[in-house]
Amino acid sequence: MLSKWDIQISPVKLIKRVRLVRGADGYYCQFGVDVEVKEIQPKTDNKLGLNV
Repeated sequence: MLSKWDIQISPVKLIKRVRLVRGADGYYCQFGVDVEVKEIQPKTDNKLGLNV
């Protein structure tokens, strides 16, 4: 999980998707919310390779 947000402070118009998930220990509700992404790292010309 990337982060936890209080869904009550988000305007309803920003909710793009709602998903109900049944897990082994109960039901969960996932919200897809439209947010503005802010780049906090300065851009560099460095390259990075990942092998998964």
